[in-house]
Amino acid sequence: IEHATISLSEPRMTTYLSRGTVSVSRADGEVTREDVSRAIEASETALPRLGNREVVHSFPLFFSVDRDTRIREPVGLIGAKLEVETLFVAAFTPHVKNIFKAIDNAGVDMDDLVAAPYATSYHALSKKQKEIGTLLLNIGSQVTTLAVFEEGMLIALEVIPYGSGHITYDIGLGFQIDQISA
Repeated sequence: IEHATISLSEPRMTTYLSRGTVSVSRADGEVTREDVSRAIEASETALPRLGNREVVHSFPLFFSVDRDTRIREPVGLIGAKLEVETLFVAAFTPHVKNIFKAIDNAGVDMDDLVAAPYATSYHALSKKQKEIGTLLLNIGSQVTTLAVFEEGMLIALEVIPYGSGHITYDIGLGFQIDQISA
């Protein structure tokens, strides 16, 4: 393997919502891709101190031009101010650095780092399911992940540090049976 996209699933992964506002850069007031990028950067700057977490994804949920209606694609619209609400996915920095180091030591070029619940959605959900609204729940051995989609966009993502292994242990403990039977 020379190149890989790495899936990230760790219990300290969390999400943040943030807003960013910028002035439209063109004199004629037309919103450009550069304005969109600057607005997303402004929403990241507005995040609270993340401490030992780092942003691994940013998903613009909606835009508004001059505080008008919520829209998905503002490029080409006319206005003075562009605002965005962005969903950020942040992970525990030491965990991310350890993954980078392991991949580097393996001699693999990392193409991308993707949050596991988001990556799973590409295989488990159709475009239509994401459009009409879906909760994707993945109960693993040690963690449970969920991703919520609405109107084709990821609107929430969570990693819960309990999985089927915990449930099996509790069943064994409650019924006083061995783990294999549980």
